[in-house]
Amino acid sequence: MTIIELSEKAGLKPKMVTSAGEYSSACPNCGGSKRFRMWVNNTISKNRFWCRECDIKGDEISFARNYLNMTFIEACKYVGKTIEKKKSYVGKTIENKNLWEWKPKIYKSVSSKEWLKRAKEFVNNGHEKLLTNKKALDWLYFVRGISLECVKKYKLGLNDRHYFRTTESWGLPDKIKDGKKKKLWIPKGLIIPCINKEDEIIRIRIRCNSDMYTKYFIVPGSSVKPMLLSTDSKFFVIVESELDGFLIENKNKTKNINIVALGNNCMKPDIFLHEKLKKALIILIALDYDEAGYNGSIFWLKEYKNAIRYPVPVGKDPTDLYQKGYDVNSWIQLALEKKGGFINGCY
Repeated sequence: MTIIELSEKAGLKPKMVTSAGEYSSACPNCGGSKRFRMWVNNTISKNRFWCRECDIKGDEISFARNYLNMTFIEACKYVGKTIEKKKSYVGKTIENKNLWEWKPKIYKSVSSKEWLKRAKEFVNNGHEKLLTNKKALDWLYFVRGISLECVKKYKLGLNDRHYFRTTESWGLPDKIKDGKKKKLWIPKGLIIPCINKEDEIIRIRIRCNSDMYTKYFIVPGSSVKPMLLSTDSKFFVIVESELDGFLIENKNKTKNINIVALGNNCMKPDIFLHEKLKKALIILIALDYDEAGYNGSIFWLKEYKNAIRYPVPVGKDPTDLYQKGYDVNSWIQLALEKKGGFINGCY
């Protein structure tokens, strides 16, 4: 199995960019949309990947381990590579040893104080534009199930034109192309900020307009750690997109759940979120109802004993469920009411 086929299993959408077997897609680690590369039959690299933004790299086995949540042996079998049996130097094996080992991810903080300042200005400006745009507010409310109250609470905004600035003005390092400094570009679309407990903007994601080549864009310098919409509850629901998270939060009038929005199905929790999840009574894994969502769920089911695969009963994701006329809150509350009698994967 090639690195391209594996990337498609992880929910990526690779596109060939050169005739020499080079492909491009969004990065499963940092979320960058333009600098992740894969090679299949290149004369130098075969079945390799590399992100020029966050510098992750490896072969098809490391991809399967990190982004399809497989063990080394599972990954080797999956891609069709044989494992040579070597002499053991450890003596008698330990029975019932748990071979699953994972450490919480350490996500890079935002680039600089200048980045935080510019991000706040950009988000505040976009937020004011959205509040005066009835068409956009109606789309959020009627199509996505996100109320004006939710828009204000999470400072959603509108970038109504392509935004170009020098990288220096945002505290970002220079990027040189053809001997010239590249400018920071932010496409048109819906602004989805991630705000930490200190009220700082630590990520800006853009849901791009339909005429763009990519659906989502992360502003360089952003942190890519999962978004947590937190309450004092010990119930959690994990979804892929922030907009799905806002929909559930908006419909959950009792405010009895924490919502984790990953950004994509390959993301993992940081130390803070990991500690909260270890104390959870139930974790509903509501990643998309497709192969990529299923593969992304494996990690959570292995790592957290109270995790349950709980996709939507209709459609692909919570927004699909809402658009088909179903009560999103009832879908969540049904799981909480039946938490004692759950059979994994069934509801």
